[in-house]
Amino acid sequence: MSIEHPHPAPHPKQSYNSAGDGWTYLTELNAPNSTPEGEGRPVPEVRLQEKLDHATVIRLSFRNGDLMDDHHAPAPILVLAQSGTIKFTAGGKTMEIKPGTAVHVDAGNVHSLLADEGPAVVTLVVLTAQ
Repeated sequence: MSIEHPHPAPHPKQSYNSAGDGWTYLTELNAPNSTPEGEGRPVPEVRLQEKLDHATVIRLSFRNGDLMDDHHAPAPILVLAQSGTIKFTAGGKTMEIKPGTAVHVDAGNVHSLLADEGPAVVTLVVLTAQ
């Protein structure tokens, strides 16, 4: 006999992730930029990792010198360093984010990210209302 759950487990959109009843396991959060250094525009590679019920998880992979210039997010964000060092500027203050650190930014606040000490990867979590 099978039991149907009123809210079945979400199915991840990305094949490298997995999910169960009430949880999602995310992988490849620290994957490097796939474009060789010196090729293409000097901006990070942006990859949707997973869209969840109340958050969107995005990987930003920077090569040395890549810049994500001044911009703002429509919702609050949390930026967590996975590898390397990023110079993160918000509200006129520049901070270094590296593994073990994170920055939270309210919706609408202008900020920028720069990798000028080598490659770096951050996980961006866009927080959406419940």
